[in-house]
Amino acid sequence: MRRRPLLALALFSLACGQASAPSSSGKAGADKEPAKAPAGDAKGTPATPPPEPPERNDTGQCNASDLTTLTQALASADLRTHPDVVSRGLADACLMPPFLVHYFEQAHQPTPVDSPIASADLPAYQVVLQNACPGAQKVLASMKATVPAYRTTKIFDGCQLDRFGLVDRDRYLARRPSSVLPFVAYQWLLDQGLEEQTARPIAQAVELFDRREFGPFESLPGLQLTALTTPAEPVSAEPQIYLSRTELRYDGKTLATLDGGHLAGTGLMRIDALADALAEPAKKARALVESRNKVWEGRVIVIADTETPSQTLMSVLFTAVQAGYPRSALAVQSGTFEWGVVPLARTPAIPTTDPDLRVHVDPGGFEVSPANAKTPPERVGVRAAVGHNAWDYEALTERARAHHEAHPATRALLVVDDDTPVGVVVRATAAVRSCASKDDCVLPEVAVASSTAL
Repeated sequence: MRRRPLLALALFSLACGQASAPSSSGKAGADKEPAKAPAGDAKGTPATPPPEPPERNDTGQCNASDLTTLTQALASADLRTHPDVVSRGLADACLMPPFLVHYFEQAHQPTPVDSPIASADLPAYQVVLQNACPGAQKVLASMKATVPAYRTTKIFDGCQLDRFGLVDRDRYLARRPSSVLPFVAYQWLLDQGLEEQTARPIAQAVELFDRREFGPFESLPGLQLTALTTPAEPVSAEPQIYLSRTELRYDGKTLATLDGGHLAGTGLMRIDALADALAEPAKKARALVESRNKVWEGRVIVIADTETPSQTLMSVLFTAVQAGYPRSALAVQSGTFEWGVVPLARTPAIPTTDPDLRVHVDPGGFEVSPANAKTPPERVGVRAAVGHNAWDYEALTERARAHHEAHPATRALLVVDDDTPVGVVVRATAAVRSCASKDDCVLPEVAVASSTAL
């Protein structure tokens, strides 16, 4: 997956910013002539003739038999393979308009391109967009007047995308930035004369392609995110720090080399290169927030391989605080081509009152006790095997719920050893928070601390 190079606002601006919407004849406006086909080069060599379109069979620019084959292939294929199946199948079955060809080809470019639609392809794109979103101009105006966090909502509701039945609204709104192109592709298929029952599974596969190729995080070798089955929060536009098994990256640059996820050195440490890289953006963002009389709650997102040792993670979090970001969140994979974050409380945030819960993650499982309690800690979820699943996260959730019912607590402290894998930290944090949704958590404020630093 690669981060989307163009936000939804720019996509709509590109398509709606022309003086007038094109007619089906291909003119972009009354004063513009359609582009002429090239007549050949300066030596008089005839231009290469355009490719012959597939046999129409009453399906516009698509071959009906090939589309049937495609829908059958999707029905029998694993969901994770749908992006590859649909990108190949549509190319074989249809003479797609250039903007769709370009859209699929982005996935094979070594670096993301600046725009998913070339200017020469705008007329065809505008026609389909206006069919998919008849109020595109009004939606664009509404988006421009809205903060980025709510533009996804403006697209979905303003274009009435729920009428297509492709994607659940909540699932679509969880994506930031979002994409309208799967819906445009669906509309194009309908414009070719396809029945909805044929076009819909193809368009849903295109939506999966979009999620896989243009997700919120970069794809790095040696970086496998922790899979989480409990609810995660949507990914927001915040600084991203990457921890693979071989490197620490920020803003596209390698700042430190890692050995199996380990930093050179021991214990909690400040990573100077990362601190220097974060300091200036934190300073500017904080000044902007405080100029609006708001409290600075700057946050970074750490995208870490699930086997990264906590010593590396805690050093990154410590450095981020030193650079001016008091909060952080840990990236997770929350479904097939879906991602989210598990937020952490302000760092440091060590509980000082008895009702707050303290959880120590050690090789034997979890030791749980109220913070500063004089009674011995309670052993919960004894670890009896090897691997991340060996810890009993369900038992930890039950203990957190019981504590919350007995005390008016909202905060907890998760204490980890240096060699505790990030995957265990993420899942233990989620277990203690025990969220049914973003705003419905048992203990929503969970801070993480290193056992060697306490």
